[in-house]
Amino acid sequence: MNYTIEKMKKSNSLAENNFIILQLMLAIIASSFLLITTGCENVKKEKKKDQKIIVKTDTLTQVKQNDSSINIYLTFDDGPYFTTLGLANTLIKENVKSSFFIVGSQITASKFYDSVFNTIKQNSLFRTYNHTFSHAVTHGRMKKYYEYPVNVWNDIQKNKQYLGSECNITRLPGTNAWRFQDSIKCFSNIASKKLFTYLDSIQSNERVFGWDFEWTGKQSESSTNVDQLFEKISERIKNNKAKSKNYVILLHDYYFKNEVSLNNLSYFISLLKKNENTEFKWANEYPGIQ
Repeated sequence: MNYTIEKMKKSNSLAENNFIILQLMLAIIASSFLLITTGCENVKKEKKKDQKIIVKTDTLTQVKQNDSSINIYLTFDDGPYFTTLGLANTLIKENVKSSFFIVGSQITASKFYDSVFNTIKQNSLFRTYNHTFSHAVTHGRMKKYYEYPVNVWNDIQKNKQYLGSECNITRLPGTNAWRFQDSIKCFSNIASKKLFTYLDSIQSNERVFGWDFEWTGKQSESSTNVDQLFEKISERIKNNKAKSKNYVILLHDYYFKNEVSLNNLSYFISLLKKNENTEFKWANEYPGIQ
């Protein structure tokens, strides 16, 4: 009997010990699960933090890629002319930067033209550049003018006595060509090829400034034609395979002889201003020209 009781006591004691051990094991398992769960939550939080940073970076990149700023260069050739002051007043009214490519022989043609040139040169909205002294006056034989590149260079140099020797931006008469620093933008044609070769041989830093669009007498006469020119520019900007933000428009002083032509110019500028990201700039602000 005593043996049986003693055996039962031992069994109860063993059961109690096993129960305590089981409780301890369950506590350890629960603690481990809690640690694993907490660790996973922390990892998730870290991932979320990382994801937020990535999204922010992508958004900034997208903003830069979608930058819709457009630079417009209004460039006026062949002045000074008797129409230049009226043209200048319209540009002042519209408050737009403009570039005037000056012909030296026009300055020397009369005291009036000389005063017009000085008026343009002194206005803070305008910049003056080289369009050669003679404007290739060879009795209509433009090809003959470009046959002798040294003479063309001398003609450019001669005009610098009015524009200043530091002026190194030229538009060639009667031909659309470009020559920029380190060939960032360089386009020559039959007329300008010999000149460019000569400028390279003397290591000249002269820049040649072309154009992308041209305002003609048709735009001066009719606002409908102004709309057509604007649509042409808009289409180029829309398609923009070259991803350019810079558009040069060639105009001539002598196309603005009356109120209709000046009103059409104001209308054209208003169309360009519809894009709030449009900036009007001078020729010397064109990327890569200096």
